Amino acid sequence: MKFLFPLLVVLLAVFAVAPLEYPGAFQSQSGLSATYNLINLDQNPAQFFHWAPTIGSTFDFFRTDGALPYIVAELFHLIGISYLDAIKLVYALAWIASGLTMYALARKWFSQASALLAAAVYVYLPYHIATVYVRGAFAESVAWAILPLALLSIVNCQLPISNSKRFLPTAYCLLPTALLFLIQPGIAILFSIFAVVTVAALNWRTGSLAHWLIGSLPVLIGLAIGVLLDLPTILRYGAIVLSNGFNANFVYPFQLFSSLWGFGASTGSYLDQFPFQLGVVPVGLAIIAVALGWRAPRAAESKSIADASASQQANLNRTEAVVSSDQRAAQRALVIFLVAALVLTLLTFEIAAPLWNALGIFVTYPWQLLAFVGLALALVAGAVLEFDLRLTTPAMIAFFVALPVVASYG
Repeated sequence: MKFLFPLLVVLLAVFAVAPLEYPGAFQSQSGLSATYNLINLDQNPAQFFHWAPTIGSTFDFFRTDGALPYIVAELFHLIGISYLDAIKLVYALAWIASGLTMYALARKWFSQASALLAAAVYVYLPYHIATVYVRGAFAESVAWAILPLALLSIVNCQLPISNSKRFLPTAYCLLPTALLFLIQPGIAILFSIFAVVTVAALNWRTGSLAHWLIGSLPVLIGLAIGVLLDLPTILRYGAIVLSNGFNANFVYPFQLFSSLWGFGASTGSYLDQFPFQLGVVPVGLAIIAVALGWRAPRAAESKSIADASASQQANLNRTEAVVSSDQRAAQRALVIFLVAALVLTLLTFEIAAPLWNALGIFVTYPWQLLAFVGLALALVAGAVLEFDLRLTTPAMIAFFVALPVVASYG
């Protein structure tokens, strides 16, 4: 039973991966640029350690895709897989890994059933699907698989300063952040800011300011390791940040709830064909989760037996205390990730334009933050199963998990 729910996560991702099995390349805004970049890497092994995917784009220190996803694809090619199929295989593995990492992150606060639902929502978020099948953003699609793992590692790294075993979780905390930098540097930096603030909010009652600052050091060290590993590429191309690399194509609020699904590039107009919607299922489940979260703790549903013995009553009290504590943690996570999703969504609107005068050096579009919104929203949506025992029956779990899958089809 331990591996049942992770196995279900893998099986649920099949519907997202299935379109990749069509022969040939799927049509996207990036065309075959990922395949051409992989060919360039394969045919120039001498530049392996200082290579960057610059075919079809100009090198930009923060905005250019990292080399790591292409190196993984090259490994698949070296064992006999064609260039195009190697790229598609990395896409497929990223889909599956994104569900598994979200499941692991959600298990930090929620039950297995809630974590399964959060993983399903995360995999089938409309913007996640658009990132792959509309934009064809190769490196960014791989980043979706690392984002939950990076946040989980930062959460687990928040240990007491005096803990003698601190080195192991610190080392574990460094790797996902470093990998994220090697996948997409700009997104890694913005996500690190989001993660540190979120973790501080999750632990604001249990730690001092000094503890939070020390807890953020592994994030900075992880980014530094990423820069160090990427140093040969930086020395080759230079730390170039294009002055015209940011497109201020902000999202109109109605677009987050529009059912429009086009394949055109973002133009920043209210007639934009690119799909920005958060999805009716994630938003609907989040609303229900918030409504249920306001109710009395689930422990209150269990009634004490008046004539129970002292030992029985003590056991019952301990059980209720554990359940109540777990539910308070779930409620706190629900509130914090809901606030995070709302704040990050506001940053994609034009009212945040002054802030993007500084943040614009990291990404090409402000709506790329929707990846972070999707992560937070998936956790909130998954929490719907935490606050009502009637929703935890196998039939109800199957119903809720099927919703995001069914809703992903036109």
